[in-house]
Amino acid sequence: MAGRKPKHDSRVIRYLNKNGPSNQVGIAKALKIPVVSLYSTIKRLVERGELRMEGKLVTAIPTAEPKKPPLDMKLVAETARKLQTENAVDRIAMLKDEIDNITDGIRSLVITRSYLLRRVQEEHANT
Repeated sequence: MAGRKPKHDSRVIRYLNKNGPSNQVGIAKALKIPVVSLYSTIKRLVERGELRMEGKLVTAIPTAEPKKPPLDMKLVAETARKLQTENAVDRIAMLKDEIDNITDGIRSLVITRSYLLRRVQEEHANT
């Protein structure tokens, strides 16, 4: 059993962190742990400094949350600029595609116009 974490420790701590201070009987009922087992668990956790007794109430001792590293504002600004540049490149490419489509359409209309002008000349020649 050496090196093995006791069975109910993390469950008791999670319960108290979620539900706040509670008496030992209430914890035992909520977690469906025999009261006798819970007494020894709580005693061990109090000795380790993870819980404290306040009268008949058991309270979890909050642990310090790991600090988040500060934002690198240069990196944030650089990333934003890069995204703006990529978006601008995408918009430019889209506009160029539209211009190409219009150019193709104009070319097609010029060909159709030439065909119709020839037809008109042919009809004049046949009359």
